[in-house]
Amino acid sequence: MRQVILNADDYGLCPSVTSAILRAHQAAAITSTSVLANLCPRDDLRRLRQSGLACGVHINLVEGPPLTGPRGLEPILDGNGRFAGLARLAWAGVRSKVSLDRLAEEACAQVNLLLEAGLTPDHLDSHRHAHHLPGVADAAVLAAKKHGVRGIRVAREPVGFELGACKAVLKKVVMLPFVRWAARRFARAGLAAPRAFFGMALLNPRDPARMLRRALARLPDGVSEVALHLAAVDVLPDEVPYVRGWARTFQALLAMDVQKELSAQGLEVATFKALWPQ
Repeated sequence: MRQVILNADDYGLCPSVTSAILRAHQAAAITSTSVLANLCPRDDLRRLRQSGLACGVHINLVEGPPLTGPRGLEPILDGNGRFAGLARLAWAGVRSKVSLDRLAEEACAQVNLLLEAGLTPDHLDSHRHAHHLPGVADAAVLAAKKHGVRGIRVAREPVGFELGACKAVLKKVVMLPFVRWAARRFARAGLAAPRAFFGMALLNPRDPARMLRRALARLPDGVSEVALHLAAVDVLPDEVPYVRGWARTFQALLAMDVQKELSAQGLEVATFKALWPQ
């Protein structure tokens, strides 16, 4: 049996993304979302709870303010006390410049924010796939264990998938050793991950429908995850310019009959809860 989790990343990033995710859920085009807890307004957490959409925590140590304050996180913050980006986080992790306790404290605070809003996250992943990095991977494990989260993303997208998407291919090559190391770390901790993952080449494709169909056709037996990035419109605030283009994926997703497409390929929809016995 082949099952697929259709997960929309970055819930709470901005109104356009949040709106697109909720509309895609109403259209039965996705099965779960991942929440940027440190950026998500409380009203949007309430809307997510009311929607009934399954959710996870998109651990964010690269953008926005930390929920736990700046103390001890200075090596990964900019001059305004906000996260300074993936490169700074990776460099600090390699050099062990931030304590595991502080990273875990921030990750736990982000999980706890959802719990306080009445949501029950069933998985963890992260903004810019940072939870595969040294230090951050261990923080994610500690947060998952503390709060009883059993599922986790392992972004092991095949390097050869869509070789024409040059940026995605380069990203997969650079990430590969970190992903392999993190996958072993997560498995030892008893966290469950989908057998396959597609999402990097789907970030901003020219033809989202074609790319999505190609990914679905390659899913193996068992539970797989396809990560999507959606926005309702491309007119967005200057602080999130990388979201431009996500509306094309959203429009393509709504134009497809996703349920019919999955049925034609012999796929069943799932959430991360399909990874463990109920």
